[in-house]
Amino acid sequence: MAMTHPSKIERIKSLLKRRAVAPAIPMDWEEVFQSLEDGLIILSEDLSQGTLPEVRVLRMNPGAEKLTGVSLDMVAGLTLAEAFPRNQDTVQKISDLLSETRSKTMREIEWRGAYGESLVVDLLLSPLLSESVPGRGWVLLLRDITPLKKLEDEMRKSDRLATCNTVISGLAHEIKNPLGGIKGAAQLVSRKNVSPDMRECLDIIIKEVTRVDHLLTELLTLSRPGRLQTQSLNINELLNEILVLQERVLREGDINLVREFDPSLPPLQGDVERLTQALLNFMKNAIAALEGKEGKRVLKVRTRFQTDFRIRGLRGNKGYRMILVEISDNGCGIPREDLNKIFIPFFTTKESGTGLGMAIAQGIIYAHQGTLRITSEVKKGTTVSIHLRTAL
Repeated sequence: MAMTHPSKIERIKSLLKRRAVAPAIPMDWEEVFQSLEDGLIILSEDLSQGTLPEVRVLRMNPGAEKLTGVSLDMVAGLTLAEAFPRNQDTVQKISDLLSETRSKTMREIEWRGAYGESLVVDLLLSPLLSESVPGRGWVLLLRDITPLKKLEDEMRKSDRLATCNTVISGLAHEIKNPLGGIKGAAQLVSRKNVSPDMRECLDIIIKEVTRVDHLLTELLTLSRPGRLQTQSLNINELLNEILVLQERVLREGDINLVREFDPSLPPLQGDVERLTQALLNFMKNAIAALEGKEGKRVLKVRTRFQTDFRIRGLRGNKGYRMILVEISDNGCGIPREDLNKIFIPFFTTKESGTGLGMAIAQGIIYAHQGTLRITSEVKKGTTVSIHLRTAL
């Protein structure tokens, strides 16, 4: 049998001895309770109710206050149903588990915040063993997993989009080739002496083929955006150039243009042609939203240096500051049910729209490693917020 070296045995004994005599570190559990990011709610029986004791809110940590949107002062002493009236279904599920003697977990439960926002939370209910709590007590832990669910949804959408892009790219190529033949044949016939009716039909064929070819080109742009041709650019100058192109439309539509440009913005690296395409699309949509509006029509374009957050860099890089571009209008706004659909290819509310402009614009912003957010309210207007990064 192999023998263990004496020195190794002594080291193990010494280590075990040190661990045995190591003093316990004193811990203020109140600090732990207050520091936890997850929401903790302490529940206890109200024994003053006689034979039918009620379970009431005893304590809440700041994490719970932030998640639920209510403070401890507002709900202390209230029942769960009274404290969280927007979540009666979830409260009932929790109440059904109060008779359990073991910890119980509920996954992916919908929780309504104080302002009606929908969150997804995991709930853990555990019996509380404490002499300081009268009657029975429970610890209710709420963990907000909304960002995780959104990330999972985005990943699923990304996978579906990648599959769709492959199919779209192949179909677009297959369709474009015969379209070119149809258009060429129609143009060739139109040069000959044909009747006016025949010429009108040929003109329609050429026009419609050109329209479909343009649509297929947009599909290819969406499915294969290509490599960016980046260069150093000033976003204020680029926006001014785009607005010059829209001067006539703004004048004819009696639209007041408001520019609020931060002159101190640093340059950013971007593809001028692609960014122009995306920003012009957002502006055209804003102008279209102002059609038919009574009263003052306003298109506001604003830039500023985003100082409240930074994208962390790698390998010691201090990261990237962000430039914010906002394009706002006080037009018709976007209904809530349509707001989550506007980036879906072929979704459009315009009679002559293809439904690809916003999807392509979103792809361009993402290709620049930027972010895009749209907020809107019916009859009040829409704001497109674009963050583009700049290395500092």
